[in-house]
Amino acid sequence: KALKEHPEYLPPRGESEIPYHLVPVGRIKRIFYPEKRVPKIMNNAADDLEIKARRLIKIFSKEIPIEKIGVTGSILIGVHRPDSDIDLVIYGRKNFMLARDLLKKLIRGGIIDQLDEKEWEGAYRKRVGNKDPDYYTFEEFLQHEKRKFNKGVISGTKFDILMVLDDDEEDKAGKEKGWRKIGKIKLQGVVEDDSYAFSYPARYGIWSIEGIRELISFTHTYMGQAENGEKIEVSGVLEEDEEGSRRVIVGTTREAVGEYIKVLEV
Repeated sequence: KALKEHPEYLPPRGESEIPYHLVPVGRIKRIFYPEKRVPKIMNNAADDLEIKARRLIKIFSKEIPIEKIGVTGSILIGVHRPDSDIDLVIYGRKNFMLARDLLKKLIRGGIIDQLDEKEWEGAYRKRVGNKDPDYYTFEEFLQHEKRKFNKGVISGTKFDILMVLDDDEEDKAGKEKGWRKIGKIKLQGVVEDDSYAFSYPARYGIWSIEGIRELISFTHTYMGQAENGEKIEVSGVLEEDEEGSRRVIVGTTREAVGEYIKVLEV
């Protein structure tokens, strides 16, 4: 409804037939920078949640330059509550992978807690709603999520680490092309390039019998979902550009009902 009433928020014609919104530059009132929030938290943490965020920043800055760490989400704009989560941004793919490795060690060493069953259940419900979809069960969700090492719990508060590419790492693939929607598709393939698996949108280079070489996910559920060499099953929407190149999109709506990326043998 909002996009119908405000067509100026739609992407340029021909870029994609999958609906999403873009805010016109002239409508932007203020830009919040995650990395600029960090010094304020380090110098003057205003509440218990910011104190926990400061502890996390100190932990990760032992391996990663502090200027490559940011804080986003509700803390960034100052609307967080005591029960809010913490969202850390790690700039640069190499730094993000270092952060994941560090988090893995911290969890296994008992310094940072892994999510418990209730917290995993809450994360699952946030993604799929109250119904249990047969196309992506809670058990499948757990199998994929527990190996990503991009979230944890500090003093009872859940946190996530998110990757933002540095400017020289930006993935320009496909952005200059016009894409049109062909229809729904389900296929199997093998991941050949997972370099942008934790980006937004997540992008996977794949091999498939159908000749499709690219997979894009616009939902965080399937970020970092598969690694190089793994066989996957995908359900999404097929797109084609003016040159005949094809790709599959997962997450064409907020709920992404019936759309998924699954590793066949986790």
